[in-house]
Amino acid sequence: MTIGEIQRAQPRCLIHGDTHLGNLYILEDGTPGYFDAQVAQTAWHHEVSYHIVCASDLADRAAWEGDLLRIYLDALAREGGPVLDWEAAWLDYRRSILWGLFIFLTNEVRFQTEAVNTAYAARFGQAALDHDLRLLLP
Repeated sequence: MTIGEIQRAQPRCLIHGDTHLGNLYILEDGTPGYFDAQVAQTAWHHEVSYHIVCASDLADRAAWEGDLLRIYLDALAREGGPVLDWEAAWLDYRRSILWGLFIFLTNEVRFQTEAVNTAYAARFGQAALDHDLRLLLP
């Protein structure tokens, strides 16, 4: 089974698709939003891992990502989404790191500056190493 087949078998969500910090804004009252309006339909974990890895400092991600994923899974179930098994969800989350790694290793400077691409590639590269991503892929 390929990573694409694995993702197509997952519960689907409408996602923004590019939730890095450069697209985030926060209003004076603390309400967050995204500038880059786009919508995609894909596996639930695609954007979750992308956002957590993009938004977390290299020094902090490993300590926070499990708790952040649990908060997301609880909110998903509470709002009527699927109740997902923790171990399966954790595996899916870690496999999805591949997408962000691919994006920022190949992203052109017309989309993001070299500094942004480098910072995010480093974050995804470290996450891939921390999770031994090559062993998690089919």
